[in-house]
Amino acid sequence: TEGRDGRPIDLLFRQSMVSGNRVPFLMGGTFGHLKEMHDKMDADVGQYGEAIEGLPECTSEEQSETVPFAARCIICKEKAEWCGQKFRANCWIPRDDVTPPTRQDAHPGSQVSWHPGFRWHQRIGRTLAFMVLRALKEALTRWKSAENFALPDDAWHVHEYYENIRQKIRTNEDTDCFQYVKEGGLPKAFCTTPINARTEFTPRANPEKSGLHSIVVPNELGYVPHVTKKNLYSGPDVYNNFTDVPKGEIDVLAIVSNGRPPIPPPVVEQGRRLGMTTTPGLGNMILGEPSGYCDGTWNAECGRSESSNCLLSAHNDARGGIGFDSYSGWLVMKLPKLKEGVIVTKIESWHFPGEITMTADWKSINNRGDGDNEENEKKKKRSLMENGGPVLAEELSDSDWNGTIIGRDLKLQPPEFCNAFRFEFVIDGGVIHQSWDKTEFEKQNHVLQRVVELQTLMDDPNFTSEPKDVELALRMTGCGDSTHKTFSLTHVYWA
Repeated sequence: TEGRDGRPIDLLFRQSMVSGNRVPFLMGGTFGHLKEMHDKMDADVGQYGEAIEGLPECTSEEQSETVPFAARCIICKEKAEWCGQKFRANCWIPRDDVTPPTRQDAHPGSQVSWHPGFRWHQRIGRTLAFMVLRALKEALTRWKSAENFALPDDAWHVHEYYENIRQKIRTNEDTDCFQYVKEGGLPKAFCTTPINARTEFTPRANPEKSGLHSIVVPNELGYVPHVTKKNLYSGPDVYNNFTDVPKGEIDVLAIVSNGRPPIPPPVVEQGRRLGMTTTPGLGNMILGEPSGYCDGTWNAECGRSESSNCLLSAHNDARGGIGFDSYSGWLVMKLPKLKEGVIVTKIESWHFPGEITMTADWKSINNRGDGDNEENEKKKKRSLMENGGPVLAEELSDSDWNGTIIGRDLKLQPPEFCNAFRFEFVIDGGVIHQSWDKTEFEKQNHVLQRVVELQTLMDDPNFTSEPKDVELALRMTGCGDSTHKTFSLTHVYWA
């Protein structure tokens, strides 16, 4: 949905190759970039098709019932209602122990013509699985065929193999990635160096460790921005016949699970308090992130809040972030093991007044104006501790958070920058302290794609000679009593 610019794919390929403990097998993406990775970097690449060849044609509703379920109605002789079922889903099945307080829709939203539906996903999923199974079979066959089952060292030890690929990634600058980061105002390191990151987007692996909130320094009340919504219920959903595989057909899930019970999501823990040099603010809060554990796995308990209008959808996709405005105060984070002198943020500047409900009634930064008194301070602290912020002005449904509330309705226009606007950031306790006005922020705010805005806060390879933990603090000021400009920090990248 963000266009067909292939250059970000080259950046993704490069990051995946230089990061982590293993060099991956690249699958999918644009053919030109795959070929380039193979020819210039010695990378292993591949491409998958749509598994159409050899599938039987469905000529009538009666005849289609004789076609195996996984191949049914993929190829149709004519466009007919019986051959057009792309979606099989519902939003709720009555159960004795849970009664949703919000009326449930008949089916999940976004069942539109350009979404491929379950049959396409099922076919592509099986295509990928088949490739993995064939590779496993080949590996086991080689192992079985080896004398005394002893494989040569080069079949096991791959360090030199990996390092050859990574060295070529680091030294070969004749690819689209370098043009892309130059135009986007990003450090060249994005094409050559492993980049660390935290985000509040979902789904994400290990949500508590990969979330932005995991590196946020608690404020004086011990508060760290977090999802305040709770799941209405926990555990497996009740039997749903929409997920049934027809009798006599292959049940892949039954095979791979082998009768084992589902693995429950892990219990999450609150982060610890760290040392600081900049005082964290009281008005930063999570925006747009669903309740629950949203790691994208098949049994993730995600988006089951009381306000959800489709509890069975388990929809993990959300553009979460830490929201802040001119009254929120400093958002302070600890970036571990920074070495290359690179810090980049992804801040969405198009959010709307009223999203930061914590500051709705405030008149000053951290609500500490001249009119504050001890009793008001006690009430504020009690509200923060009990609710993770003042009582929300309204309960927004999960679909609202992904709708017009956070600006996905392109007909709505976010507020303008006020004349007194300032975006400030402090790095490493004041080693770097900058304050951008409206003109400078717009200059430094690079829009790489629709709703993708990136800001390079530091690109200094001489910043440090050894890896070190670095404090990053940022805030907005100046617009609290005028346009109420609102930002959402969704990602932080560093190296």
